[in-house]
Amino acid sequence: MYTTIESKMVFGPFEEADVFEIEKSNVNQMIGEHIRTVEFVLRRKENQILFIEAKSSSPQERTSKERYDKFIAEIVEKFVQSFEIYHTLRYNRYNTDVSMGEHLVQQEWDKVEIKFVLVIHGHEKEWLVPLREALIRNMSAYLKIWRSAVVVLNDEMARRYHLISETV
Repeated sequence: MYTTIESKMVFGPFEEADVFEIEKSNVNQMIGEHIRTVEFVLRRKENQILFIEAKSSSPQERTSKERYDKFIAEIVEKFVQSFEIYHTLRYNRYNTDVSMGEHLVQQEWDKVEIKFVLVIHGHEKEWLVPLREALIRNMSAYLKIWRSAVVVLNDEMARRYHLISETV
């Protein structure tokens, strides 16, 4: 079983066959520096793949618009690059052996639901909606092309959805 600690949260347990630890893989060595990725990719159910990013906090737009915009841009970049890297590796564009869960490798993409999930430890529920809306605005073309969705959760919600088992 797979578990990982990210941003004060214990994600998992998940079956190893359902996980790709993209952030801990050797992607930067293969493709080059300055690649930004989410923590991991998770096959959830037979028809759902989640690109999961964890944060211990996020800036508030009303406090610092500049920091907030930079945060949103960073998350969008991680989601987009992770999606593209996953497909690049899955179709072996780099002729390399990357440790990717076998269920992710065998996933049929014509039936899959794609979700980009941001989990923020200790975040107030009312702060989640503006973040989600900002991510959707900044990813709108990708979301339409990939027929995908953005989800923003705090640790309490992530626990209810069985993404995390505890906080540390």
